[in-house]
Amino acid sequence: MSVPYTALNFRIEPLQPYTEILIAELAVLGFESFEETNKGVVAYIQNDANISSAVQKLDLLHKSEVQISFTQETIAPQNWNATWEKDFAAVVVDNRCRVRATFHEAADYPLEIIIDPKMSFGTGHHETTYLMLSHLLENDVRERTVLDMGCGTGVLGIAASLLGAASVLGVDIEPWCIENTLENARHNHCDNINALQRDTVPSDQGTFDWVIANINRNVLLEQMQAYQQVLRENGRILLSGFYQKDVASISKQMTTLGLNNVATKQKNDWVAMLFRAES
Repeated sequence: MSVPYTALNFRIEPLQPYTEILIAELAVLGFESFEETNKGVVAYIQNDANISSAVQKLDLLHKSEVQISFTQETIAPQNWNATWEKDFAAVVVDNRCRVRATFHEAADYPLEIIIDPKMSFGTGHHETTYLMLSHLLENDVRERTVLDMGCGTGVLGIAASLLGAASVLGVDIEPWCIENTLENARHNHCDNINALQRDTVPSDQGTFDWVIANINRNVLLEQMQAYQQVLRENGRILLSGFYQKDVASISKQMTTLGLNNVATKQKNDWVAMLFRAES
């Protein structure tokens, strides 16, 4: 049954890294989904007229280094699936890969991925997902084992599977992402994909030929060493979720861990970088 929602429209200056921090804090308060804008983020929660008082108590809103303001509105009940289907278009990457939903007609592309995102991130519309898919299309993952950190909809792991990967393990902190990844794996007949709900890199699942992570700068920097520790000899690490201005810090830490940048792609201000472990 459709229910009314409360939407808080946040204006954030500067946007990064405070947008990501705010989203994490709002998720703890029960906000269910987020839409990033060029001025901040819109956060949605099932109707709660008093939620603004809880938000006002967040420490982040009172820090001098960031300015955050918001407005609140109530969104009347509606058919969210119908609204989403009306606005959701298929995405084509490099004229080789098409990401579509179950309600789109199939088309003739070398690789077609079926994704119903629901509340998870990863449809190919965002620059980072597009860039990660573009990298995967240009590399040979056949018979390789893949760890997909922050798997979201599972789109990247599914792409790897369809490109011939031996197995894929998705990891995400959110339970609905695990459910969504496994559901989308079934849509694409990928029976070599598994998914785990965790907030850390799974050190008990063996090692991998590829680690792919489309998260954000802070999480990437925090987890990089763990990625390297589960990487096989001559393995690859593919990263995105950060801006051009973050390339230096990402590259420096990866080089310190013994990995070399072998390819970089940029779309607007977003970047995806591929690293290879030194022999």
